[in-house]
Amino acid sequence: MKIFSQDTISVSGSANNVIVIANDGDISITGGGNKVTGIFFAPNGKVTFNGDSLEGVVIARDGLIVTNGNATVTFKNIEEYIANPENYPF
Repeated sequence: MKIFSQDTISVSGSANNVIVIANDGDISITGGGNKVTGIFFAPNGKVTFNGDSLEGVVIARDGLIVTNGNATVTFKNIEEYIANPENYPF
């Protein structure tokens, strides 16, 4: 699944192997008990995560903010989600 927004975007619930791009805003990932995997790209904003497990690639000018102190965050290489560099979202 690919989600693109010019502005801030909110994603709720569990999702696997997603690509979320907020070109001019922030990405907010919420939902208790959720596990989210994929690529999160906010070149002009931040990524905020409030869930149980985040796995993947986070690229954000203002960083990653994890609001759940019990959350597990695992960073992966982009190659694990997109094999061909020509398909990178940036």
